[in-house]
Amino acid sequence: MNDVQAMPPDLVQALRVLLAAAVPQQPGVTPQPRKPDEDLLTINEAARRLRMSRMTIDRAIKAGEFPVIQCRRTYRVPAAFVDRVVTAAKAGAQVVVEDYAAQWVAEQDRAGAAAQMATVRWPS
Repeated sequence: MNDVQAMPPDLVQALRVLLAAAVPQQPGVTPQPRKPDEDLLTINEAARRLRMSRMTIDRAIKAGEFPVIQCRRTYRVPAAFVDRVVTAAKAGAQVVVEDYAAQWVAEQDRAGAAAQMATVRWPS
């Protein structure tokens, strides 16, 4: 069983709604349909998509330079963020992930979703 399946269904659905509302669509970019369990990526999946090492992603997360959803010691990366980084790079932009992450988080703040996405904790 993967970690998304282990989460309560209402938490998974709430995270999906937040992600869908928080990621603005880029003009001319058609989002690819995702399977429900692909809205959030593990650190290894994000690293693989970005062709980076897991350690690089871990360090960026610990430095606050990479957006994640944290539940205890489990981290999930919004697939929408990784997709936007890859799309920008494919379009010819030089993407500095730390700067792009800061810009992405600022956009989420303006959308009012960052506070809800910053940390997700299990009820005590």
